[in-house]
Amino acid sequence: MTGSGESRPLRIDGAEPPPGRTPTFLNYLPVAWLGVVLLLVLRGLVNAFPLLFDHTLPTAVGNFIVANVLCGLAVLVWGLYLLGLAVARSPHFQRRFVPWQMFVLVWTVAGAAYVLVVPNFGFSLRGLLFSAFEMVIGLACLRIVSRRPEPVDLRRRPDGDRPSTTLSVVAGTLGLGLGGAVGFGGGLLLGAVVAEVTRMSCFEGACGFFAFFIGLAGLLVGALAGAILGVWISRRQHGPPQAS
Repeated sequence: MTGSGESRPLRIDGAEPPPGRTPTFLNYLPVAWLGVVLLLVLRGLVNAFPLLFDHTLPTAVGNFIVANVLCGLAVLVWGLYLLGLAVARSPHFQRRFVPWQMFVLVWTVAGAAYVLVVPNFGFSLRGLLFSAFEMVIGLACLRIVSRRPEPVDLRRRPDGDRPSTTLSVVAGTLGLGLGGAVGFGGGLLLGAVVAEVTRMSCFEGACGFFAFFIGLAGLLVGALAGAILGVWISRRQHGPPQAS
């Protein structure tokens, strides 16, 4: 039995552990894995970007790189949104983590199968083992979140008042980063498509610089729009004050 002056620890998603039980590191594994995946995807996007303009690659390899970039952008944007939910201890993190992780698993399996089937790729035991490791951790995270009780909503203050300034600042910052990432990725893709359609010269990297500057413009617009939208959503999702 817990006294009124005694506090119990909270998990990162806002769920309160059962009485007498302290959260273990497994409770934080989904969020930690989310951060690892985002870093891996970001590194992959940086490495794959120059290959988008390499017209000497076989068609099968080029299509694989484009598909990976598109899926990577989707996972990155979606994952940043989930990271924002985790930081804000939103009750929606647990439920919305599941489809994200399932998408990552499908992407991993499809990529590994494509590399094994298409003859343009060489077999790599290390890559296959790493993909298997990703799938094992992903399935473990799905198992963990599926066994958790429904978390409580900590976004609403006890008096039913509007959200605190800190939450609005966090939402605005996350919107800034998420919007900037979406804008930059969309700008890069738009710049690459325009350069390809107009047959822009790639002498001394001209087409690459063009796509990069279009991406920067998209970053500025997306970051501004994301910050405004983040603050607006954080305010809107809190209903009117509760009746006393």
